Amino acid sequence: MDRQTWDLLRENFEEQEFIGTGHYRLREIGNNLYEMAYLVFGPCGDKTYHPQITLRVGERIEPLKMIDTEVVPNVRLSFLDEPEKVQQALDKLTEQFFYAKKLE
Repeated sequence: MDRQTWDLLRENFEEQEFIGTGHYRLREIGNNLYEMAYLVFGPCGDKTYHPQITLRVGERIEPLKMIDTEVVPNVRLSFLDEPEKVQQALDKLTEQFFYAKKLE
């Protein structure tokens, strides 16, 4: 993800917002770390990640890990171990965020 894309996301998404069928969340979790997630309602009314991606924001925007608790079996990936899969998930989630707000 480039800086321009990141800035556009930050300008258009608050902590958590319900759009369509789920919640879009972009929040700072400390020390230049952010969580970007799409949350759907689980069978008991709880929210599940579909997915949640942790990013480090500095000179570059770096994905660190991805969690998807909506799929079975649940998926937990580290960028160090599975860089292509985590990057693909980030690209797809970014597109989903933009589509939800009609930003593209």
